[in-house]
Amino acid sequence: MLATKSNIFKKIIFYIGCVYSAIYLLSCLTPYINPSYTWVFSILALGFPFLFGGMLLLILLSFLVLKKYRLLFVVITLLGYKNINTVFAFHLFNKFNDEKQGDFRLLSWNASDFVNTQLSTDTVGNPRHTMLSFIKQTNADIICLEDFSNKKGKGFYNVFEYIKDSLGYTYTYFPLSYTYHLTELEEEYGNAIFSKYPIIDTGKIALPFSEPSEFLSFIDVKIKEKKIRFYTTHLLSLSLHTSSTHPVQINLMNRDSSLILHKSTLKKLWHFDKVHAQQAIAIKQILNATKTPFIFSADINSVPSTYTYQHLKNGLEDAFLKNGFGLGKTYDSISPTLRIDVVLFSKQLKAIQHQTPVLHLSDHYPNIADFQFK
Repeated sequence: MLATKSNIFKKIIFYIGCVYSAIYLLSCLTPYINPSYTWVFSILALGFPFLFGGMLLLILLSFLVLKKYRLLFVVITLLGYKNINTVFAFHLFNKFNDEKQGDFRLLSWNASDFVNTQLSTDTVGNPRHTMLSFIKQTNADIICLEDFSNKKGKGFYNVFEYIKDSLGYTYTYFPLSYTYHLTELEEEYGNAIFSKYPIIDTGKIALPFSEPSEFLSFIDVKIKEKKIRFYTTHLLSLSLHTSSTHPVQINLMNRDSSLILHKSTLKKLWHFDKVHAQQAIAIKQILNATKTPFIFSADINSVPSTYTYQHLKNGLEDAFLKNGFGLGKTYDSISPTLRIDVVLFSKQLKAIQHQTPVLHLSDHYPNIADFQFK
């Protein structure tokens, strides 16, 4: 009787394991399949870290209960190697040295408009005040700030001029995606690049499906007599919640109000995942045509198991994967799996060290990386 119950229990576990493994195997396909075909892969990409954790538990259970199937479940788990190797970093004992290593240091950060730039709130505990102090402390040579806005009006702090003049980043490139007025205040928005090295060239390329335009922006500088290019961008924000006053939301409403007003969260996620994939394809064509050493730092609004990230990373290195450990979360909300800000670089360079400090200031964490020329 006990043996019969045991066999039934094993069969139940086996069948549940088979169904779960099938779902996991589908999630292993997310790097290869453009999400334009179906929403399923958008959800599976977000869920991959959790599905992988479930497979580890299934392997453990198979060693205890389903011993003759344990190798099968191990093999199935390893079929997700491409996602495993980009979702997780394995350098447990790497420590970040605050003193700059290598040839130069990059700081990349979605600054979230520096949170609050009113002079009346310029106190020690003000997030913007703390962010600027942190930027100074990093002593980076190049700063790429996504989601950057500069408010120009009475009673507001000019962050752009402060970084340029007070922090010593004399050379700048700030192509405006748009300007707008909420009140009498003029606000400039875009992705800003600050450099301690003279800029010898700049450029911007408008991304598809982005109104008003987000740009892929770049600067060229010479470091130790070697030319290097720094790209930065911000892929279309996931406008899951709307604000009737922000120009991005206004344009989205004008273009596709049904998406915002009538679609489910699932369909919104799928919509933006498709847009990100198309933007990634456009960006990758530009990166592939770049002959000089380059670094691409960006808020891609996509996790590493997505087609968007995998397409961008193809043929490039990732500073976090080369030096980090764990999941490398960069978004300060929702889930510990959201590494949506990346620092990718061409193989003429080597990432000496990387850090993602957990700072509850912007809604994103910064990326700091030291590089040297090979």
